[in-house]
Amino acid sequence: MKSAQGSKESAEGKYRSAAAQLSYSLIKSPIDGVVTDRPLYAGDLATANQPILTVMNLSRLIGKAHIPQAEASQLKVGSAAEISLAGLDEPVKARVTLVSPALDPGSTTVEVWVEARKPDPALRPGLTVPISMTAKTAKDAIVVPVAAVFHSEEAGDYVLVAGSDSKAHQKKVQVGIRNKDSAQIVSGITRETR
Repeated sequence: MKSAQGSKESAEGKYRSAAAQLSYSLIKSPIDGVVTDRPLYAGDLATANQPILTVMNLSRLIGKAHIPQAEASQLKVGSAAEISLAGLDEPVKARVTLVSPALDPGSTTVEVWVEARKPDPALRPGLTVPISMTAKTAKDAIVVPVAAVFHSEEAGDYVLVAGSDSKAHQKKVQVGIRNKDSAQIVSGITRETR
């Protein structure tokens, strides 16, 4: 009887050991997401510091951009941004989530992150896409195409305005906010300038 009892306890110990080993082999992701990389398969030997699976949460995507320091100084966390993608009619709305406090010494640029929540499924991790960020906005501004603003050493920034004599006249202006297409005129001309 004692021999059978010892065998039973030994078998229970082996069972508990096997159950513990099985529980260690169960891998749970700390995030919800999609498996995007699986370098190991059943039967492969896992080693320390080697990933077994890569899981990505696609409910929010982060775009990283390196921009000149002068432009980065105007950005703040929470600034509006847009991520464009060929094939999408509308750009994906995003927000600036990080403006690096350090300058990249190799490129003299600042790394900026923008985050899109619940993005269009066409926007996937690893894509190279154009990102635009809004640093400042101005209401009721006078705006002209960037190509209409000229610059010279003597006159500074100026525009050409059609006068009542049907001739173009040079008007010195102060330029405010610029983007790739438009420039805000802060002073020098008014809506009624002729």
